[in-house]
Amino acid sequence: MSTRLILGMLAAIAVFGTTAPAVDAQEAVAEVRTWGGQSWTLREPTFEIFYTLIPPKAAPSAGPPSGSGTQMGLIGGPMATQFSGSIGSLQAEAYGLDSGSQDATQGRRQRQSLTVLRQGSEIQVPLASVAHIRFSREPIMDSPLPPHVAGDHFRYTAIIGLVDGSTVDADSINLGTTILRGTSPQGRVDIPWREVEQVRLAR
Repeated sequence: MSTRLILGMLAAIAVFGTTAPAVDAQEAVAEVRTWGGQSWTLREPTFEIFYTLIPPKAAPSAGPPSGSGTQMGLIGGPMATQFSGSIGSLQAEAYGLDSGSQDATQGRRQRQSLTVLRQGSEIQVPLASVAHIRFSREPIMDSPLPPHVAGDHFRYTAIIGLVDGSTVDADSINLGTTILRGTSPQGRVDIPWREVEQVRLAR
């Protein structure tokens, strides 16, 4: 074999070796099934909380609110939650919305964990350790809600499978205004958690 042929082969190997595409890290995917029978495959799934900031009512002689002791309401469902406390970080998130308005009162943030009840104890389950969730629900027969919405008032439980193979059986779970957000071939998909029957996460 001539020296020229050998050098040509080595040059081709060098060129193709440097231009071969790198293998991307496996992206996160969620396989979702809803109570309505729909199935979704969502890329880059996240659980996000939507909330409304309620500014305090200041007395006419009072100065501008400091943020301490402000009430924040999680608005958007029958299980709306209200509490008092400092909301500096959440206020900053509200200011960072796409509208760019400094007067924004709507906000959202990504959940890092799920809060569940098990035999009277509250358990925080990091979402990074969750492999799959299967929800169960039963109607609340003595619902205090008006008749036109009481039919959609359920009590939820869940079986949460973890990446280490263990499970957490939740006697009660309520994620408030949380949605499961991801991207499908048709575009962005937002699914309220109450519509999710089962979700399997692959990372």
